[in-house]
Amino acid sequence: VSSPELDALIKAATPSSLGAKLTGAGGGGCMVALTRNPQQTSDAIELAGGRTLISKLGSHGFNIETSEISTIWMKT
Repeated sequence: VSSPELDALIKAATPSSLGAKLTGAGGGGCMVALTRNPQQTSDAIELAGGRTLISKLGSHGFNIETSEISTIWMKT
């Protein structure tokens, strides 16, 4: 469930992001954008009337844990 306000934030974030979408049930007006340009995307969202929180994804990629002693780390 979206709203005109949320649609405007997603539209504002899209040009400077890899993708943007609403989160949860949509009633709270939350969205997430994945970007390589966090400040540019944040500025665009704020200009459209949103509030932003910039966060980073972990840098380990993923790990595979086995019953053996070793753990494999891979960069994605």
